[in-house]
Amino acid sequence: MFSKNGDLELSDDNESLEDEVIDKNANETCQIWILRYLKMFLNDVEEEYLIDFIQHNDISPMKNFIFNFLPMSVIFIKIRRPKKIDKIQKVPEIVSQQSETLLKNLDEKKKKRVYSMKINKKKKRKKSKKKEQNKKGEKIVEDISILKEDVEPAEIILEWSLDKLIPNDEFIFITVQNLAKTTETELDEENEESFDNNFFVGYVENTSRLNNLFDIGRILFGDDFNFNSKMELLIRFISINSTCSFSEYQRWDCNIDQFMDFIYDCIVKSFTRTLSIEILSDFIMVESIEELLKPRIDNFVKHCLLEKRNQILMELSLFELKYIPTNPSLVCTVNDINRILKTLLVLYKLFTDDQSNEWYRKIFFRLVEISCGLYGDFLKAKCKWLLIDIEEIRPKRINVKEIIFESVKNIIELTIQYAVKEVEQNVWMEKIKSCLKIMIVLEEELDELLEIADFISDEKWDTLIDRSVINECIQKFKDIWKIIEYSCIETAFESGNNEALKELCFSMMKEAESVKKIIKIGFMNGKFK
Repeated sequence: MFSKNGDLELSDDNESLEDEVIDKNANETCQIWILRYLKMFLNDVEEEYLIDFIQHNDISPMKNFIFNFLPMSVIFIKIRRPKKIDKIQKVPEIVSQQSETLLKNLDEKKKKRVYSMKINKKKKRKKSKKKEQNKKGEKIVEDISILKEDVEPAEIILEWSLDKLIPNDEFIFITVQNLAKTTETELDEENEESFDNNFFVGYVENTSRLNNLFDIGRILFGDDFNFNSKMELLIRFISINSTCSFSEYQRWDCNIDQFMDFIYDCIVKSFTRTLSIEILSDFIMVESIEELLKPRIDNFVKHCLLEKRNQILMELSLFELKYIPTNPSLVCTVNDINRILKTLLVLYKLFTDDQSNEWYRKIFFRLVEISCGLYGDFLKAKCKWLLIDIEEIRPKRINVKEIIFESVKNIIELTIQYAVKEVEQNVWMEKIKSCLKIMIVLEEELDELLEIADFISDEKWDTLIDRSVINECIQKFKDIWKIIEYSCIETAFESGNNEALKELCFSMMKEAESVKKIIKIGFMNGKFK
């Protein structure tokens, strides 16, 4: 179209044509990308069937999936390899039966034939009958071959599916990669590399093994085992087996919490025999509850029975031990420890097999480590108030001993009762009991120092002209804090190093006397007026 001035005017038709070209290019890129993976996974299928699926089938389900580009979304390609129908299988039987009948008739006629010197006028007619029978046999074979050609099925049938239902037979699936940031990434639909970087493609040839994995998940999770649960197991399973497009380990939900991630991870790795389990001694100071739980999940996967479900669920609840040290509230932490201890005692009473009892012993020792470490951590946190900041309001401090002492004492006694079997273990527990008494003395000395620190930081001394004594005391408290910080109270306590704790107590007593002396001299010299 031209304008009144004679200039060429852009029309809506041209714009729509450009859109069609772009859309066509995007379609072709998408088709080529999918075809590449079809050839990779289905290398036993003739290429013409795969090309036919890509070119002549409706690709809109895939386009919609790519356009939405949502995490935790998936599209399946169902794969069916049709078997020859019964009619075809019956064809050889029909041929053999017909041919046997013809041969039998011919043999019988040969036996009945009587030889004579006379010329048989009907001989020609018999030959013609024989020819007719042979023609009938040939016709049957021809008809059967035609029947075979008519009912010969396709080599493979492929079908798109967006249903939230994992196929029962062979299939390929496409989902968004964990590393792909769907809110920030703009997918280039005309670039194959963009598809590779943002989508994960997996292939399952035989679903029987996958179904066995799902059965384990179904027994463990019960009614909570849903489509998302299956996808978590599926993607991790495929990632390990490497029948996929991406080498890095994948998850269905990249925001899954640590507990569920740990369970799914252990189930799949145990099922595929890739779970790394540390061999733990009876009372080794393990770094994490995960290392203690791994062999229990591994045992459940290998001997997956419904009657073992309650036991494994109770054992998995002990994963809470992981979060105990991170709780800022001492009261809440002690309540959590007491609840875990009760769960452990119930397990010990209900499930009494030797393997379980050995595992419970390790948990008892782990509880001792955690509770002693917490006692030391909170006492050390209390020591930080020795550092004086004149602009900081000093709060009322907790008495650590009143809150946690009885719980730690109870855990140590129960560990001695249920878990200690060897002399070395008993020596360790006795040392920790000795350290527990020292911790009481240590907090008493700390409280005395903190009272002096509160006195020094009182705002009434802000108007002093000569602050030399105040500053000397503040520096002294900094030195005391360094001594406490380097002493590693928590490590000394949980390892039963009572000598280190005794030395720290004597150092704090000595420093307390030194600070008192400085303040006393200051009063005598009128420095607090």
